[in-house]
Amino acid sequence: MDKLIKCSYCSHYVHKGNYCEQCGHKLKQNKKPADNGKLNAEKIVDFLEKKIVEQLDKTTNL
Repeated sequence: MDKLIKCSYCSHYVHKGNYCEQCGHKLKQNKKPADNGKLNAEKIVDFLEKKIVEQLDKTTNL
């Protein structure tokens, strides 16, 4: 299966090639995100936990 990369112009995930299958933008061959555009789950969980704690602190300090 071909790997998908993220088009820098329209942000669609497309098969690696010369041009974006969605918008026709020329893709850069040697440059793609190290994580292939995937979100880091641990960072997201940490961020959400921090926001929840901040919100709880605000409501309990009233």
